[in-house]
Amino acid sequence: MGVAMDSRGFKKGTNLHTLKTIGRLVGMLFVRSYERTEGVYQAMISRGYSSNFKYLGEKEFRIYKKDILLAILVGSVAIGFVILGRIQ
Repeated sequence: MGVAMDSRGFKKGTNLHTLKTIGRLVGMLFVRSYERTEGVYQAMISRGYSSNFKYLGEKEFRIYKKDILLAILVGSVAIGFVILGRIQ
């Protein structure tokens, strides 16, 4: 929206016209973002979103020891790559 204002010849200053224009810009930005989120929400509803996450299993989610070990392994490998990248 700032590019559109610049293309129409708007020049920022320290006057009332600038304050009104910037206020309208911010207001329009809020209106557009609200309308966009409403559209996204309606699209999610039409595709079956119900705010409840479904999972394939009858048991509740649980973290096992192997999950923790895998996370530590992956984190260690990532840190190793960062260290190797800085050494070379």
